[in-house]
Amino acid sequence: MKPNHKNYLLDFTIPEGITGKLGPTGPQGPIGPTGPATLEDVIFVQYNNSFTNGLLTIFNATIFPNHSSLFGTNGNQISIKQPGNYEFTLCGKLNGNAVVNIQSVNTQGRLTNLTTITAQKASMLFSKTGILKITEPQKMHLLFSANTTGANAEPLKFMIKKLPF
Repeated sequence: MKPNHKNYLLDFTIPEGITGKLGPTGPQGPIGPTGPATLEDVIFVQYNNSFTNGLLTIFNATIFPNHSSLFGTNGNQISIKQPGNYEFTLCGKLNGNAVVNIQSVNTQGRLTNLTTITAQKASMLFSKTGILKITEPQKMHLLFSANTTGANAEPLKFMIKKLPF
């Protein structure tokens, strides 16, 4: 070999030996960071079209997980059975001079208007999201008002998620 060469080619085989005895397990490492927060229970509700003033009628409701004891439906109302922080989203289409209110009723019968969506033009797609802090069981519903002839709510979708904090 020449003294200034830096690249060498080695051509030999290392023979395999007998595998030795397995050593003892080492100490447990430190606890890693907490993973991302996950959602707890979710209810997704689809409502029928409506031209009539009053509570919107539930067409279909899906609750995740299936064994959830947090949400339920009774008639046109959604039951939230435990205190906590919740995120809700209502989306759909309003036509004409239509208004939809998201309302809740507590166990003493006190009615609270959580939010109001008013059609701003003849046909309006919308999505409204909010956060709720619920301190006692609640029943929630959607109240529709058709302020002119022909005003209506096309299928609205309402989702409520329990937040993990």
